[in-house]
Amino acid sequence: MATISSAGIGSGLDVNSIVTQLVALEKQPLKALATKATLVQGQISAMGTIQSQFSALADAASAMFSATAWSARTGSSSNASVASVSP
Repeated sequence: MATISSAGIGSGLDVNSIVTQLVALEKQPLKALATKATLVQGQISAMGTIQSQFSALADAASAMFSATAWSARTGSSSNASVASVSP
């Protein structure tokens, strides 16, 4: 006659709970890596934003030092005895 046996049946061990806990333990390093990858991706994105902002600042500074940008400017004083503007 064939007998059916299963680990833990006579021992009182909760095999399902043990297997579930072991699987959860095996997944922990993967979850930690996924969390770290998300953090690093956010840092890369922030660096890209900063680089873009510095590039825009450099473009604005270059435009400020352009001779044509300043030659188009005029000035006047409401009180010529206090201040005067000359080209």
